[in-house]
Amino acid sequence: GIFSGTFGLESNVSMMPEVLPVAAFIIGEYSSLIDEAISLEIEGGEDEDELLKYNASSKGTYHAIIQAETDPSNIDSLCLQTQSVYAQATMKVFASATYSKKCTDSELEACAKTLTKYLPVYMQSMDAEVQERSFTAFQLLNTLGLIDNPTAPSLQRIDDDESDEDVGKGGTHNLTDEDVGK
Repeated sequence: GIFSGTFGLESNVSMMPEVLPVAAFIIGEYSSLIDEAISLEIEGGEDEDELLKYNASSKGTYHAIIQAETDPSNIDSLCLQTQSVYAQATMKVFASATYSKKCTDSELEACAKTLTKYLPVYMQSMDAEVQERSFTAFQLLNTLGLIDNPTAPSLQRIDDDESDEDVGKGGTHNLTDEDVGK
């Protein structure tokens, strides 16, 4: 069927890179129809457990899509525009999963854990659009209380009492009006 089979790192299937952001956009934009697509595949004789898997740890269709779109290997293998679309589409898929009757509590929990684990990787991107979308998604999950540890492991708190000599030595610094010449 359309959604049958394995994709991702374990697959030998390759797609033209130009197709990926369009496919991710369509999946995100029409993610509310995933349940209907699953139902059509089950009626067609597919086993529900084998419909869509990313890897052995996939808990269901929604989780598999989120795993594929947030996999850290995407950082090295996909262009920045595609990463940006993936970050946006992932949250649309997650939103659809939250109101899906076919998405189990364990699958929703796995989706939230995957997002919590991998969004901070995208928050470190060199591209502002990728950073913004992944940071916004992470903060939304945090605000909803879906993140156990609200401080991403890659983020540092900015302290006002840090001195100028700490800048450039791995420290962080808050700019004041004097620093920017105002």
